[in-house]
Amino acid sequence: MRILSLLLLAAVAGTGAASATPVAACPCEAAPTDEARDATVTLAIEGMHCPSCGAAVRTALTRLEGVKSAAVNYGERRARVTYDPGHVTPAQMIAAIERIGYRACVQEGG
Repeated sequence: MRILSLLLLAAVAGTGAASATPVAACPCEAAPTDEARDATVTLAIEGMHCPSCGAAVRTALTRLEGVKSAAVNYGERRARVTYDPGHVTPAQMIAAIERIGYRACVQEGG
C-alpha cells in the first residue's frame, strides 16, 4: 500500500520516478496497539462468599502471563478479565481459579 502511495505521489508530481520523497504512513496502516489486541471475558464463579474470596480469585488471575486486569465482584459472583489472547486463554483462567478451590465458567453474553 505504501509503495502504491509513493508511485501515485510521483505520478502526480509529474516526475514519473518512484524515488519521490516518501509520505508519512497512513494511520490505518500502523501496527495494532496492545489495546487493540486485548480481549475481555466475563467469568461466572461459584464459591466466593466474601471480599477475601474475591481477592484470592483476582490474585490467581493477575498472576497469569497475559492477564492485563481482573475486576472481581464476589457479590455478583463474576470476574471481568482483560487479557492478551496471544498469551492466555479463558480455559487457562478457569483452571487457575479451580486450582484455588472455586468453580468457574465463561459467562455467555458478558
